[in-house]
Amino acid sequence: MYKKILPIVLFFFSFLVAAQEVTSKETTVKVEIVKNSAEEFQLTGTKEFRLNMLDLLTINALNFSFEKLVDSQNSYGVSAYLNGKGPEFPYAKFSVSPFYRFYFLNKEGFGARGRFVEVFSSFATGDGDSESDLLSGSSSDKSWTDVSLGVSVGKKWINKKGWTFEIYIGAGKYLFSEDSPSHVLRYGLTLGKRI
Repeated sequence: MYKKILPIVLFFFSFLVAAQEVTSKETTVKVEIVKNSAEEFQLTGTKEFRLNMLDLLTINALNFSFEKLVDSQNSYGVSAYLNGKGPEFPYAKFSVSPFYRFYFLNKEGFGARGRFVEVFSSFATGDGDSESDLLSGSSSDKSWTDVSLGVSVGKKWINKKGWTFEIYIGAGKYLFSEDSPSHVLRYGLTLGKRI
């Protein structure tokens, strides 16, 4: 009886050995490592300095900004504006504007780019003898200091070297002084560098 069972056991044993040889073969899988947008965001830096070229070229005013990127969707910063032109231009002489931005449709790398909505405030001063409100047409003969709140929309582009170009427009309302213009305009074409 053992003579009949032994060939059957050897037959099944040979299948087990063959099955183990097939499954024990090593296979090599090639994996391509792709950088995600979070890594590219870190490569381009989290601080950005910008100069508003529109103010510089049209009214000889300096308007520069600093922006700190929180992540690829949010940032905060401050803009400083100094109008050295003279009394004939109807804007503030000096303003400091903190802002917070929300970036949308940011599907590609580099983070904090594309379309954005910005909430801003500004602390501004101006000479009353020439200040007039562009939106309401009112004017005042007194110097003024006031605070405003507003909203801007825009779009930002960035290249692989960290150079940025941005276009934006917004409006806000001065809150306290009767001598100040009733509204503030915020606009620009900026060039900047992210570090």
